[in-house]
Amino acid sequence: MIDKTIDFSLKHRLLTILLVVLVSIWGVIAYTSMPKDIYPDLNAPLVKIITENPGMAAEDVERLISFPLECLLNGAPHVTRVRSESTTGSSVVTVEFDWGTNIYLARPIVSSKLELVAGRFPLGTVGPILGPVSSRIGEIFEFAVVGENINPIELRSVADWTIRYRMQGAHGVSFVINLGGFVKQFHVYLKPEMLKNYNITLNEIKEAIEKSNRNFSGGIIKKGTQEDLIKGLGRIETLEHIRNTVITSRNNVPVYVKDVAEVRVGGKFRRDAASYNGHEAVNVSVEKYYGGDTLTA
Repeated sequence: MIDKTIDFSLKHRLLTILLVVLVSIWGVIAYTSMPKDIYPDLNAPLVKIITENPGMAAEDVERLISFPLECLLNGAPHVTRVRSESTTGSSVVTVEFDWGTNIYLARPIVSSKLELVAGRFPLGTVGPILGPVSSRIGEIFEFAVVGENINPIELRSVADWTIRYRMQGAHGVSFVINLGGFVKQFHVYLKPEMLKNYNITLNEIKEAIEKSNRNFSGGIIKKGTQEDLIKGLGRIETLEHIRNTVITSRNNVPVYVKDVAEVRVGGKFRRDAASYNGHEAVNVSVEKYYGGDTLTA
């Protein structure tokens, strides 16, 4: 066979050169059009399940949340391994599937199993929810939001409400995680002596604030051929809105939140603080889609 190929090439030199040139051109075109990924996905498809129960000890999270989820998912179709990480108030269960399993098939399999156990978790459990569609090595980059003489609450607010939404709108981005800083909150510090004086309970204050923090529809008003929409604006936006919330009345005199409590802006409780060059910082981690294009910075 080799001898015949050599003889044919020698007898048809021009045709042989032409075939070699055509194959070379085809190879160059195929190489330039071939998709490339700086971080190729070398892992089997996986799905993460995130469950939270604020304040619960790590041992209880492992025994009451992580372990039941592991037992339930071990028998799911195409599942090869299930592992979990349990910390104080948080559980992350990772389910790995066979090579070649479509990630959009794996997620419904996990979701159908979660429906069987979701109602058995301890009181106060949030979730379980599925993590973003990203691979194990899907993290693209991290960066820090810093500023001198700027409150860490403001830094976190910028990262949560401006940077995160713009990053999530970029092509190939699956998920954006913000860490550090302080999540902005309105804190209500109650005065026990005033609660006793007005005979008001904690539940009454909580219920009053929750009910005042909402917008509502009041229907429409017809004016000839025109209709005007009525909308009640009640969302809390400033400290004064909380201070002037009516809790109840005593002797036909309204009792406001400011009469029984002090209202201040504060940060959500956290276990640690991130620092960058000696200044308070907010770290932002960006992940790409599972099997998607890589976003570069």
